[in-house]
Amino acid sequence: MGTMKFALRMLKADFQKNLFYGGSLVFSTAVVFVFFNMTANPNYSGMTDMSKTSFSMVLALVVVVIAMVLAFFANSYYLNSKTKELAIETISGGSVLTLANFLLTQNMVIMLFAIPFGLGLGYLVIPLINMILYPQMGVTAPVWQVYGSGLGYTIVSLVTEMVWLVVIDTGYAYRTEVKDLLEAEHTLQNKEKVAIRIPSVVFLAIYLLPVVLFLVLEVNSDLYLASAFIGLFGISGMLKKVLPGLIMRLEKRYLNHKHRLPALGNLHHLIKQLTILMMTIIFAVTLLVCFMSSYINDFRQLVIIVMSYVVLTILIAVSIVYKVLIEAAKRKKSFLHMKMLGYVTADLKQIIAEELIGLFSIIIILPMIYVGLIFARFCMAGLMDGRFAIGISAFYMGVILLSGVLSYFLYVHLVLKGGSR
Repeated sequence: MGTMKFALRMLKADFQKNLFYGGSLVFSTAVVFVFFNMTANPNYSGMTDMSKTSFSMVLALVVVVIAMVLAFFANSYYLNSKTKELAIETISGGSVLTLANFLLTQNMVIMLFAIPFGLGLGYLVIPLINMILYPQMGVTAPVWQVYGSGLGYTIVSLVTEMVWLVVIDTGYAYRTEVKDLLEAEHTLQNKEKVAIRIPSVVFLAIYLLPVVLFLVLEVNSDLYLASAFIGLFGISGMLKKVLPGLIMRLEKRYLNHKHRLPALGNLHHLIKQLTILMMTIIFAVTLLVCFMSSYINDFRQLVIIVMSYVVLTILIAVSIVYKVLIEAAKRKKSFLHMKMLGYVTADLKQIIAEELIGLFSIIIILPMIYVGLIFARFCMAGLMDGRFAIGISAFYMGVILLSGVLSYFLYVHLVLKGGSR
């Protein structure tokens, strides 16, 4: 059987995972199209004010980059699910080119369907957004209009994304055997080489400093934004050093606890693997909330900021789910070994639940301390509607909680399927 024919047959056989990957590409494509069209729309971006137009374009670019990151994480999960097919090709005498051809055939077929569907979905979403927002802005314009510059940016972004996905797939095919040989060693190399060791208390102090500044400074979005920037360095240290150190101390405390010890060990590793994504979502949420406070009286700019906030939160939450699944796939053998040691399914589910509760609690609590204080100060000063502040905060927490629940069920299905004991 030829490689392309085998790739197409396996595409049908593993339809559910391929549909999951394709759905992520559809969503990513739709987001890119909608945001570039919105920034090209003078009714939103304000053609007469170049500073506001530049600000909107920067926000759109950030959203587009995150959307492309989602596609890369989805592709990573897709590649991790193809090890059996690649093993069959390798055993059958397939070369690196054969493996690359297999992956590229499947990827191109999925993208051939996903990208047009994504553009179509984006085209349907654009008028819905316009019909909701145009009346509130007092704008009379065609709601279905697609702007040439927005479409052009979309095409360039999608072509760039496709090229990178092809490069990633080809690279994966090239290094598959070496990666498999080194996987066990790689997972144990968690120590970072740091030239200067900063005490954990310094990071904690930097994280808490903006809390004090929010309380003592006058209600000013620029001052709060500068304070938040300072705190972001503290958040980075909290994720990289303070929290891992705290977890290690808890591991020693629960050394004989059959659930908590493995849950804390898994959480420790997961935080290290998810640090960049967690920092991204925490940074994005905190900074966008500061921007909302700054543009609270500029409805057009506020629309772009809130849209960015909503889409970025969803995109990064989905990316975190993908990353959790990628890490979970590497733990199948560990959970199998735990079953052999006498752990029953209920025990393993509790371990997974405790691990994910810890992870998603961190993602909620770290930025919400800043966000809650900023919103509280603006509401107390009468500069912001309390319902708006509660809605923005509730949306973030709701999305993260939903992604946590989804991660739990997918995690359990991935590592415990086929076992009923």
